[in-house]
Amino acid sequence: MNKLFLIVILLISSSICGAQTLSLSEAKDNISVRSIIPSIAVQLSIYDFNKTMEGYSGRFESLDEYLRVQETNYLPLSPTEIMKEQLTVGHCSATLVGKRTLLTAGHCIPTQSHCKGALWAFDYLETSPSSMTHVFPKNKVYSCKKIKRLSSSYSLFPNLEKPDYALVILDRDAVFEDGTARPIQKIANEPVSLGEHPVFSLGFPIGLPMKVSSGGVLKASGKDFGKTNLILYGGSSGSAIFDMNSRTIIGLVSSGPNQEVFVSEENFLVLRHRWEGEVDRELNVFLLSNKILNL
Repeated sequence: MNKLFLIVILLISSSICGAQTLSLSEAKDNISVRSIIPSIAVQLSIYDFNKTMEGYSGRFESLDEYLRVQETNYLPLSPTEIMKEQLTVGHCSATLVGKRTLLTAGHCIPTQSHCKGALWAFDYLETSPSSMTHVFPKNKVYSCKKIKRLSSSYSLFPNLEKPDYALVILDRDAVFEDGTARPIQKIANEPVSLGEHPVFSLGFPIGLPMKVSSGGVLKASGKDFGKTNLILYGGSSGSAIFDMNSRTIIGLVSSGPNQEVFVSEENFLVLRHRWEGEVDRELNVFLLSNKILNL
């Protein structure tokens, strides 16, 4: 997984200031997004898993282990960090927008070769704190058949003048265990109007089980670009940004500088779960509407 870089690229479309409460929480505990959770998929690498009778099984680092090596010169996570033992399984996030069509960031799957090496799994909501192994049931894992549409600069720092999105066609329709269809999430037909819009997002920050980032706003300030202040981490790339009122997709997370990890006075790594008070943060967004996707 790349270092923690995040920028948000909008499906719809400056700094955002004001007294707010931003939060990052477990999706499985959030009743308000229950109808959206079954539509959210995590990107996996086929090379990280063995296919067994139970499903797809792999061994992974905990969040504590991952960050010690990757980000903080071996500093440990705070003992009070509730996500400390969760496994860093995934790479990107995606949302079901058709019976077998996922919407994600273009840099998450920039070529057909990447398509062949990718798996997509639904219902990744928790991992066992006592095990470094995670198993995805076969019926929840899908492969990439082809990339229907792609726009990506394919680099660590995307071209900020080029949208970063992909439509991925799965190998079969996305369904529940009983064969009923998983819910399809709607994309706004038109770009959002100028001004601030309350938003939330679901995804897999740092490859962890699904989280909800809420309390933020999207500020649309022009034809193609906007800003958001949601709490997001690397691994959230490809996550849809939902309008709080219409519950339609109005954005897509891509990449940018991480602002959510810091070192405490006790020399522990701390992840930001909440942000209260004045908010002055800038995560970039690009305009991208249903007219562009032609769904």
